[in-house]
Amino acid sequence: MKKMCPRCGKVKIDKADKYCIKCNKEYRKDEAKRYRYYNRNRAMSEEEMFYIRFYATKAWKTARDTTNNRCNSLCLPCLAIEEGADNEWDIIENIGYGTGDADVVHHIVELKEDYDLRISQHNLITLCDKHHNVVHNEYKTKNKGNVQNILTSTLKWFEKNFYTFTNEK
Repeated sequence: MKKMCPRCGKVKIDKADKYCIKCNKEYRKDEAKRYRYYNRNRAMSEEEMFYIRFYATKAWKTARDTTNNRCNSLCLPCLAIEEGADNEWDIIENIGYGTGDADVVHHIVELKEDYDLRISQHNLITLCDKHHNVVHNEYKTKNKGNVQNILTSTLKWFEKNFYTFTNEK
């Protein structure tokens, strides 16, 4: 199934793609520019800088791309909701369905909690912006452990039904 590129509106693209090839390159450049500006203009501790530097490493980029490929760049909570999976996403204020496309590869257990899990495929999940924002808002409350359990069970559901991890414990 095809759709029009939401950025330029000119090219028909596969439903799973976010933008056409040309717009995707422009989007990535804009995104990188915004990210650099943001990081340059905020005060950070040495610890924060340590974690931010990790996201520029080849190891992270490889793990991120592997996760995106594994999940076909789909938001796993959106997929779970669409497939009618038995999951607990509805307990988080009935957030419902997002865009379906993954915008972010998210660490279930944050880097500062367990740095050893930073590139483990069992700790990385694809999320749309809507679900990513909800997850981080919930992390700030006392629900963090519960949300991490929901993310882990969603990832296990995906593994059971769609994908089997290889070469990892």
